[in-house]
Amino acid sequence: MAGGHSGWGMAQLIGQGFLLLPLAAPLTVGLAQFSIQRAGGDEPGAGEIFGFFGQMPRLVTVFLIQILLVYLGLMLLVQPAISLNVAYLYSTRPYG
Repeated sequence: MAGGHSGWGMAQLIGQGFLLLPLAAPLTVGLAQFSIQRAGGDEPGAGEIFGFFGQMPRLVTVFLIQILLVYLGLMLLVQPAISLNVAYLYSTRPYG
């Protein structure tokens, strides 16, 4: 391929994302909890950020459901848009 890019780039990114999900999910929730406590005027410790690793299976499941729902929403949004675009294209085409 031109430019030295392989066709596996997107698959690699998705694979890396799924491999890092067990680490990213608890850290994301911990950082959100830390930020909420900080915004509320409390002084949270660093343990707040790392305190959600005990709930990793539940958090990974929720994150996977969230990812699937986002992709489903995008498919439901993009596919009708393409269909309407094609229908509009053919409805304005001059006949003769």
